[in-house]
Amino acid sequence: MSLRIYNTLSRELEEFSPLQPGRVRMYVCGMTVYDYCHLGHARSMIAFDVVQRWLRTSGLEVDYVRNITDIDDKIIRRAVENGESIRTLTDRMIVALHEDADALGIERPTHEPRATEFVPQMLSMIATLEQKGLAYRSANGDVNYAVRKFPGYGKLSGKTLDELHAGERVAVLDGKDDPLDPVLWKSAKPTEPEEVKWPSEFGPGRPGWHIECSAMACKLLGETLDIHGGGADLQFPHHENEIAQSEGANDKPLARTWMHNGFINIDDEKMSKSLGNFFLIRDVLKKYDPETIRFAREMFPEDQQALFEQPRMAVTGSPGAGKSTLLRSINMLEETSSGEIWLDGHQVNRPLKGRAFEKHIKERLRKSFDGRDLIIGRMAILTQDHNGRKRCHGRNLCYRGCIFGAPYSSNAAALPDAAKTGNLTLRPFSVVESLIYDDKTQKLKGVRVIDSETNQSLEFFAKLVFLNASTLGSTQILLQSKTKEFPNGMANSSGVLGHYLMDHHAYIGAVGGYSGLKDSFYYGERPASVYVPRFRNLKQNDQAYLRGFGFENYTSRSDWTRGFSGAGVGAEWKESMTKPGEWFAYFEAYGETLPEYKNQVTLSEDQKDKWGLPLLKISMEYGENEKKMRVDMQQSAVEMLKAAELDWVEPFDRHPTPGTVIHEMGTARMGHDPKTSVLNKWNQAHDIKNLFVTDGACMDSSACQNPSLTYMSLTARACDYAVKEMKKGNI
Repeated sequence: MSLRIYNTLSRELEEFSPLQPGRVRMYVCGMTVYDYCHLGHARSMIAFDVVQRWLRTSGLEVDYVRNITDIDDKIIRRAVENGESIRTLTDRMIVALHEDADALGIERPTHEPRATEFVPQMLSMIATLEQKGLAYRSANGDVNYAVRKFPGYGKLSGKTLDELHAGERVAVLDGKDDPLDPVLWKSAKPTEPEEVKWPSEFGPGRPGWHIECSAMACKLLGETLDIHGGGADLQFPHHENEIAQSEGANDKPLARTWMHNGFINIDDEKMSKSLGNFFLIRDVLKKYDPETIRFAREMFPEDQQALFEQPRMAVTGSPGAGKSTLLRSINMLEETSSGEIWLDGHQVNRPLKGRAFEKHIKERLRKSFDGRDLIIGRMAILTQDHNGRKRCHGRNLCYRGCIFGAPYSSNAAALPDAAKTGNLTLRPFSVVESLIYDDKTQKLKGVRVIDSETNQSLEFFAKLVFLNASTLGSTQILLQSKTKEFPNGMANSSGVLGHYLMDHHAYIGAVGGYSGLKDSFYYGERPASVYVPRFRNLKQNDQAYLRGFGFENYTSRSDWTRGFSGAGVGAEWKESMTKPGEWFAYFEAYGETLPEYKNQVTLSEDQKDKWGLPLLKISMEYGENEKKMRVDMQQSAVEMLKAAELDWVEPFDRHPTPGTVIHEMGTARMGHDPKTSVLNKWNQAHDIKNLFVTDGACMDSSACQNPSLTYMSLTARACDYAVKEMKKGNI
């Protein structure tokens, strides 16, 4: 049976095939042995135990390496606190690790290297990186990796150096050229035990954390691995730095496939020692049998689906009281709030849950203002598996396309449903030249396209034509489709085609920080923001402007990158950077733009694209109504955040130009009067009964909310109307 693995690097499910037929080389980042293992560690060990068992069961030879980090700041600190040697501490914790893993039925890896046994290999790799100009010695004696000299940095995590704005930070700590540069070799400190000081050409010291895995993986498995795995929290910066180091030294890909398991969530927070919300494996084993714990992990398909697309393991027998209790007390999935959506007798969705900070803001808005509320943004995204599509996994990678099919989209829902009818044909590499009009029937016959690869002109015919090429794309096609009946563009007897272009105006509001609620956190990232619905000019126009605005808002807790610009020094300050910082609120207003005839798109008379089609000329500006509205948008954001009792609040205005918000609307507007509109209320062209336009071009006003769901609703309604009219013989 073939195996498909979700590759974190490519963000796709891929057919797995090892470099060497019949043999798999897999490296998984293991534990830092300064304390006993908790259930979060168990989840990672069990996840990759399942992986290696599956591979072996499939007939493959598996070289499985899971390392042990036995030299680290936390290890040194704990040994000093305990009054014991580092070797004594780590030996004791490794024994405990094996006891816990054995109790859970986790098979030992092929190799379990200790970092301290591979220091020569680490020094050799550091020397190679320095020779290649990728490493440099700092004034404090450390050797650092220069991430800005590695062009592929960020490809695993999706983070870029520019996104982190590292170059704009003022404080560059510990002699680094860039705050993101990982330490390859830490120079010895006078206060550190002698057993952590290795001689080297760089001076006495010890290896940095990230270089350990690069060196051990290369020595034991070679320069390119089949699979590299670990917890999701290691994706950045640890695995990102591993890639930079290994590929910088060896000029070869570090791994073909990257796999990451999810967290265990305890009371809406990730289980971790730093948060103090962990359950030790050995403590849980005192109450529950090992099979119960493994079963609990296997009961949650979301991380298995992130690793595999395979039939799930069969489980027989009742979970029993112990399993039920454990599943209730250990919340591996983010819980959703009450309120359910049912379809055809099946529960298909539950609303996403607000964060503690958002509830704090919500309560204070309700107390301070009439008619203002903070709600979860409504989006067409599954929060529960449904009809072959998987729920949202909270990965914060929506912009890359969801491999799980959680959002309603063409790829996830519409096209698969259409394909099931047997009547779907997709024609790629096609540039629409024009619509084909039949002057005898006064209807469209079809569409004329240019093959983008061969430049061949092709024609396709149909009884109905739905135009959904995007706001500007649909209107451009109509403008290009000139006939003697419609010399100014198809279905344009009104002369308004191309006019009344709109786009929301946004990029204005306020931000603020809050130092309270330090014991609250959240799991993953929601695909939806929190939202303050429109509250101006609802019952009457009582403002200096027409219409209104809503707020799209985001909340989070600051991470370790806050240390780039904050002053601090010493171990205590560094330790504080490992914990979440203050809460941050971002309130951005989205305002409605009034439809103005002068805001328009036209075809260029002298500029054409590579297929000989005229380019589109866009002319739009925000008017006085929008400018007056923006003053209130910013003031409202500030007053709401201040009412929420934040520690600090700052307004912002980035002065967007039209098109910045990418919510273009209008130019083929709906309306009752054929003299002033292109489409009727059913999105049907006044002039041509079998032509429908249901994307943003049809809008005659812009409202203030994100319009995607509106377009989906209009399209569904227009399809229903068109079918009924065809059956009546009216089309």
